[in-house]
Order: sequence, then structure tokens, then C-alpha cells
Amino acid sequence: MISKDESIVAQVCAKIASELTGMTQTDGTADAIQATYLSHFDFVREAVGSIHGFGASAPAPTTAPTTAVTEQELISTFSATPVAQAGGPSIIIQGTQHGPIPSWLVAQASKAGVTKVFDNRDTATPENRRPFFKAADGTTNAKGQPVAFWPPK
Repeated sequence: MISKDESIVAQVCAKIASELTGMTQTDGTADAIQATYLSHFDFVREAVGSIHGFGASAPAPTTAPTTAVTEQELISTFSATPVAQAGGPSIIIQGTQHGPIPSWLVAQASKAGVTKVFDNRDTATPENRRPFFKAADGTTNAKGQPVAFWPPK
């Protein structure tokens, strides 16, 4: 049995490994993607575990699952929650996230007091002038509309 601290570190490592796999493994079979994930997870778990003094006490996976695991399944399995970014506030993406979260969004959302946003980058174009992100936590502007965020010019 692992401690609560080790469990939290394992959850964070699983999230990091999932994000690394999503960035580095863009095609291939489910087995190839899963092998990449397990490699990332082992690497991150060892690196983070040694920093926190967990070392060899962290359990190593004994066998690889036979099916690919999605990020959402990992979140459910580990009961993961969003983790604040080092040195600053975090922002939660409601619904589908379309790429990495830009640093300007975190700064603008923090300034506006927004903690959760919808990611509209998949449909936002210069022609429709739709905001890249829109507040999803009930934060409104002076007109009573959800706060909207565009990239800085």
C-alpha cells in the first residue's frame, strides 16, 4: 500500500505522462501508443519520486493493460483533479481542449478572476471574431456576458 502523498505524486505523473504521450505519439497502433505512455509514466514517476524521496517504494507496473487507455479514463481511475501550475494560478478547460493552454490566457483569466473557460479555438477565425476562450464559471463582464479572451496583439 502506498501513502497518500505517493498516490498524489502517481496521479500527477500519470497526467504528465498522458500529456507527453499526446504530444509525442500522434499516430500508430493502440499498442504503440500504450507502450509510449508506459515509458513516459515510468520515466516521470522515477524522476519525481526520487525528488520526493519515494525512490524504490513506489510500485512499478507489473503488466501492461491490453487496451489503450484514454486520458479521461486515467483521470477517472486516479480520481485526478486539475493541478495548479507552478508559480501561478491554474485554469480549467471546460469541454474539449484544442491544444496547449497559452500563457497569456492564464494571465488574463487570473486578472479577470476566471478559473474555468470554454476553448473555442476550433471555431474561432478572424472573420467571425469569436473569442478564443470564454468564461465557463459564471464570471461576467459589465454587460452581463461571459468574459471573453482573445490572443494579445
